Amino acid sequence: MSFSEIKSDANNTRLEKVSANNTIDASEVSFEVIGGGESSVAKSEKPKDNISEMSFSEIGSVKGNEVSGIVGKQANESPEKKDPNLSEISFEDVNIKAEKEEKLENFEHLSHIDPDDEWLQMETGSIAESISSVRKQGSNVYSEFSAIDFNHIMNNQCNLVKTKADIFVQDDIMQKIIRYIGMFSDDVKKSLFTIRSKDTLLSQSTKESDKLNANQEFIDYIVDLDEINIDFVYLILDLLEYYKLYKLCIFVCNRYGLSRKIGRYLVNVASKYSNFASENLVAEHLKLYNKNQRLIQGEKAFVANVALHNVLENINPAFLKLKKKQDHEDASNSLGPECFRELINLGFWKKVLFLMDYQNSLALSATYGSFKNYKIIFVGENTDYRVDGFDHKIQKVDFQYLPFKTPSTTEEIEACLIGLDAVIWDLQEKFPKNLYKYYSPSPSGELEVPTFPSFFAFNGILWQFLVHHTPENQRVFEKYMEEAIPNLLRILNNTDFKSEIIDLRIYDLITFFVQIAMLHNHVPILAESLTNLSDAQFEEL
Repeated sequence: MSFSEIKSDANNTRLEKVSANNTIDASEVSFEVIGGGESSVAKSEKPKDNISEMSFSEIGSVKGNEVSGIVGKQANESPEKKDPNLSEISFEDVNIKAEKEEKLENFEHLSHIDPDDEWLQMETGSIAESISSVRKQGSNVYSEFSAIDFNHIMNNQCNLVKTKADIFVQDDIMQKIIRYIGMFSDDVKKSLFTIRSKDTLLSQSTKESDKLNANQEFIDYIVDLDEINIDFVYLILDLLEYYKLYKLCIFVCNRYGLSRKIGRYLVNVASKYSNFASENLVAEHLKLYNKNQRLIQGEKAFVANVALHNVLENINPAFLKLKKKQDHEDASNSLGPECFRELINLGFWKKVLFLMDYQNSLALSATYGSFKNYKIIFVGENTDYRVDGFDHKIQKVDFQYLPFKTPSTTEEIEACLIGLDAVIWDLQEKFPKNLYKYYSPSPSGELEVPTFPSFFAFNGILWQFLVHHTPENQRVFEKYMEEAIPNLLRILNNTDFKSEIIDLRIYDLITFFVQIAMLHNHVPILAESLTNLSDAQFEEL
């Protein structure tokens, strides 16, 4: 949509002006004045009026004269509601409505699950009892995140990976594995003749009595497990994997430090429980809006997360710890990028978020808009930063968690951009941009605009105006709106323009324009300000 169309829409909703001489003559504002100050612009514009925190799920009354005017205006302009024609009602709609009213009481969608599955054993009760408990409480009490660090568990309520006491295969178990496999595997039997025993080299007996039982020789033979060749270990693992004995595979890998092999078996188990391979992942209307369909998908995810978490508890914790920024990732401390990539493709991105290295964990949380976890990783796993009261700061959606006033590195600039995305996301969820008939403000509290840093001045002014609509805030907003395009063009057209935070200013301006284009049809006060611009200024926009 072009800004000419925006102005046309704005004119349709604009009230008649009281006087033709009522046009605001805003003084020219330079780029340096707008963005150069250290203090926040939003902070300097002290709010005078408040709007209640907005919610689309509760019915109530709108608080504040401005918002009441908005709702009233929308209600007056909406067309008269007509009774639906019988021919317009489809049986699909009727079925969906009826299905929404029914509660999910059966477990048919989980009929393929074996309750005795070794990976689905719970600390208390069974997997079916756990799902029933989730249904009764109406929420998923089992976190999809897993971590072995208590800081991640306290800040994000992750499931603690309680490493089992017997994750390293014992010598007697390893001897039994070798002995049993050697009974029916000629390759293992041949390899045994090349392995040093604890006392002597294995040699074939020529005694006639030994020929009575050809297998007796290596059945009683005790192999020196510390002298086993890695190729022989791989041979054992291949046979165990063939029979899908993944727990034994993991135990053997724990003993010999084969982290990449563990990653392979973890992916094999995950593919068994992930519904990505068997489900149609197209975002269809029935899946998105039918409550029972969402519950079915949620319970399948619950089972998959329980299984994968149980597997993690059988893996050497040295391979699972989230690496700090200064740590180097290798086969001694990580399951490998191939493992994590496959798990993400299977839908387990939350499971691996706190198991990878610093950079990839940041990238993953940013990709999925997991802003809180981004803050936890960015500050908590970087020893360069020390933030007092960090646990408290990450709970609020604002810029207070940033451990610097002005970013100086690419990584810090990215953290600022993520912070702005998080704040905009939070404000737009609470602000009534779409005034549908089911909308009502939330009575839980008032919508609070955080303090924006100076390099996000335009966004700060926009949200101060939207939430705290006063004549002064409107005057400042319109002044900034007039200068937005000239500032952006000045930056883009001047190849010699140099600034360490120029990327932040460009992103601030672009998001400023995008939000205006998105909100102007739903917020009359914003449309009114657009019509206050001259034709020349609108053409420039």
